[in-house]
Amino acid sequence: MKAIEFDAQQVRCIDIASPFPSDRELLVEVLYAGFFLHDTSFGNQGCGRVLKDPLDEVAPGTVVAWSDATGPIAEQVVVDRSRVVAVSDLIAPRIGASMLRPGMAASYSLFEVLKLVQGEAVVVTNAGSAIGLYMIAIAREKDIIVYAVSESEEGRVAADKAGATAVFSGQPGTAAQIKTLNDGIGVDAVVLTRPDFKNGFAHEVGRSSARTCCYEDLASIRMDANGFRKHAQTVTRVLEETRWEPPVHVCESIDDASSLLGSETSEVCDNDLGAIKLQGSTR
Repeated sequence: MKAIEFDAQQVRCIDIASPFPSDRELLVEVLYAGFFLHDTSFGNQGCGRVLKDPLDEVAPGTVVAWSDATGPIAEQVVVDRSRVVAVSDLIAPRIGASMLRPGMAASYSLFEVLKLVQGEAVVVTNAGSAIGLYMIAIAREKDIIVYAVSESEEGRVAADKAGATAVFSGQPGTAAQIKTLNDGIGVDAVVLTRPDFKNGFAHEVGRSSARTCCYEDLASIRMDANGFRKHAQTVTRVLEETRWEPPVHVCESIDDASSLLGSETSEVCDNDLGAIKLQGSTR
């Protein structure tokens, strides 16, 4: 079968043997393989149809998504049965292929790190990034106030579509503008990059007791099976209930993927999610 190999921002098609699932795994036909434009080695995400379950617990044809399958991205993969989530007809496979890593990181940061609850307010900087957009959508679904900050017009438009309460460009005076909207007081939490943290933005915009979370710390998140299930279901529920579709760069072929992963294209993309079509999909 065909597989995709990444090497120094080049994408090649290679031939490999079809995998065989153990009792802990499912054999899946991949519809779309998901990836991060700026980090193609960041796990093996995807969305596809179950072909075989050795334990006959999951029916063939069930559409599932995963975020950390082993081996190369290929037409068929084996995935840990405890690390998949069902994908309903309300979620397009191209979205499902790349939703779990950014979505679960967003959910984890909002509720495990920042411990936000209904009615609280959070500032999300770098709001046009994949994790930033999922933070906005997930937080708003829980009636959390979200002030989104993005330096790019593309990011601000995407943040608005994700449901942000208000969107800002990050120009001088942004912290004061946010406080004015927030009844004249600082916000309860801030999500930002380490450089922004060092520059004192969290102190400017937050309460004295404001909780903070840096994007850079989210790359090291590890979840057990229960944590995976909890946060993966949060992601799918939000996408199903809000019908929000995060921006994803779809590659209809391996040649398209190779072009998209070129350094010049990657540098100008505000959103960093991509999906490579591997099989025909009518959804």
